[in-house]
Amino acid sequence: MGRAVLVVLWVAVSGACGDDDGPGGSPIDAEALEDPGCGARSSGCNPVWQTGCGVGEKCTPIRRDAVGDSVLGCVPAGDVATGGVCAYGPDGEATGSDDCIAGDVCVAGICERICVTAPDSCEGRSLCTGYDGLFCPTTTYGSCSAPCDPVDGATSCAVGSACYGNPGEPFRCNPIPEAATALVHGDAPYGPAAGAAYVNGCAFGYLPLLVATSGAPSPILCTATCRPEETYAGSTENLDGLVGSGFTCADRGATVAGTECHYFWSLQTNRRWEDNDVGFCWQPSSYVGDWDRDPSTPDAPWPSCTTLTTALVDSNGDTIPDVAEHRYYGCAQVLLGEDPDVQYARPPATPVSLPARWSL
Repeated sequence: MGRAVLVVLWVAVSGACGDDDGPGGSPIDAEALEDPGCGARSSGCNPVWQTGCGVGEKCTPIRRDAVGDSVLGCVPAGDVATGGVCAYGPDGEATGSDDCIAGDVCVAGICERICVTAPDSCEGRSLCTGYDGLFCPTTTYGSCSAPCDPVDGATSCAVGSACYGNPGEPFRCNPIPEAATALVHGDAPYGPAAGAAYVNGCAFGYLPLLVATSGAPSPILCTATCRPEETYAGSTENLDGLVGSGFTCADRGATVAGTECHYFWSLQTNRRWEDNDVGFCWQPSSYVGDWDRDPSTPDAPWPSCTTLTTALVDSNGDTIPDVAEHRYYGCAQVLLGEDPDVQYARPPATPVSLPARWSL
């Protein structure tokens, strides 16, 4: 178990103060960077801009004790480049820094660029993630986590890390907590308290995604990821996931009768075509609701892909243009350039778990 808790901040900022551009070219509020609880204001040391220290030094968090207390300070810059394997010295203000180059910080044994969480200052598709307890008491600063594939995260994340994320959020590489390494499909995830979950509270290839059923109360479960493929009545060979991919539900141990591999975008409020190759394993019959959005019809279980067609008909028997029934229920890819006003069935908040904290 790590000694710092990771808190993800998805904060939209409409504007920023200051005249300088931070990493990535985004304007950053200088006052926001100088959190008085971090000592940055008194020392003049800034970990993002790397100001306030002498030649050959870096501004970085220094671990003072075993419970994760840290302070920003100036220490000799290390020589481990971004993405390299890093380590901290013994706890203490004179020794508790890492060996990363200036502008980087050691997270789960890997050097990552230091960033500002809001507005996100990471470049490209990387995401700034704020750590509670790493940069003193503030989450103004974070590190740039690499984007990844949650189905096959082994090819995009460092050893000891896996790919995690919530519906509607980009996936990123983060460490697998020691307590989560054996938690697979159907297990209760590791979390900060009983009944709760960390976003990375399951083993590699699994996410604390769904509660057990649509009935309440119902426990959160680790859910297997899979490689989905278009499935509908008459074309069901990939119901369990893409045959031969190595990432079917059966490959991940999700073998209970009625389990299907559905597209991950069907859990998202804002559909992300980037997630068209990400799926999750579930038993759709366990989730009852008003999926057809028709108050005149009774609630029903989420339908199996095997029963769906490539056309969608409303309660009046009229075909809804440009919407296929199997796509409506998450059994096919969301289309790039699709009309944003097209409505889809989507599990409500009840069966979907949205943990917000991460563990190192």
